[in-house]
Amino acid sequence: MMKCAFLCLLVCLGMSSSADAQEERYQATGVYETGDLGQVLSQAPFDGWLVLASNGTYSLDFQMADYGRYQYISAGDLVAQDTIFFFSNSSYQFFAYPQGDLLTVWLTKTSNGTNVWIALERVTPFADVSLNASKASAAQPNQAASAGVVMYATTSAPSYSSYDPATGHFYEDQKGIIFRPDGTFYLKADFGGTTTEEDGTYQIAGNQVLLTFSDGSVLTLTIEEQGRKLHWYSDGILISEFFYLGEA
Repeated sequence: MMKCAFLCLLVCLGMSSSADAQEERYQATGVYETGDLGQVLSQAPFDGWLVLASNGTYSLDFQMADYGRYQYISAGDLVAQDTIFFFSNSSYQFFAYPQGDLLTVWLTKTSNGTNVWIALERVTPFADVSLNASKASAAQPNQAASAGVVMYATTSAPSYSSYDPATGHFYEDQKGIIFRPDGTFYLKADFGGTTTEEDGTYQIAGNQVLLTFSDGSVLTLTIEEQGRKLHWYSDGILISEFFYLGEA
């Protein structure tokens, strides 16, 4: 398990998430409200994610964390269209309609009788889309992205000791995040006065980078300033900032 200081800042979902586990990840693209006849009454941007694991469990963060079991029912006698039913460990139940890479989750019915839906899109594996590719396409459209290691540091000051190719980690006095082209990362940073070192896997969806740690907990970073910075927000508050350090 991760160090206590880091656990206080992350949401632990209580389910294993190894690099070999098969799972489907979805990133929220918006929230909207409809009447019972399906007419859209309002819509807005929304930040959240949902993970469907191959063992029949799910975890999500729709501005609050939740996890439990899910069941996929194909269209037929029981349901009119393909439907995923969710059974929360908190005794909450909801459902979703999958369609290709898109997923529409019915979340709740308001006191006014309207329905709240979350629209999500399947996350592209980071093996196909890298942080560096996102940065290069935005800042230098004609420059092909490198397939090498991409590094972010916890300070904007220049460093003379960064990546150690022998270990795949930073040298001793450097802190930040190393993103490898095979979809894994290494993090070394100070949280709550304690230096934390973690390995895990990562994926990207739009301007969101989803980090999955070795203990199964998840952290979402936001790509800022065309890839020059990564921000970690919690409840709208900036917790940590990482600066683009270079490639190796």
